[in-house]
Amino acid sequence: MANDGLKKETASDFIWSIDPLDSTTNIVHHATICCVYLNLYHDKRQYTGFCYNPMSKELFYAQEGKGACRNGQ
Repeated sequence: MANDGLKKETASDFIWSIDPLDSTTNIVHHATICCVYLNLYHDKRQYTGFCYNPMSKELFYAQEGKGACRNGQ
């Protein structure tokens, strides 16, 4: 995921980004796939990310160097 649009407003090397509702078109058409994304960048590189689908109650998580999981597994 590119972070070209992130705006750094603090002295921290960490930046959080959130996409509160991805797949808006799916919501409009009553599809069951939509997600909320939360990402943490460190030194302009994505370090960890979360993706939650409220329709299926699935939480995906990944961290650099530690792999990924779904609902804790």
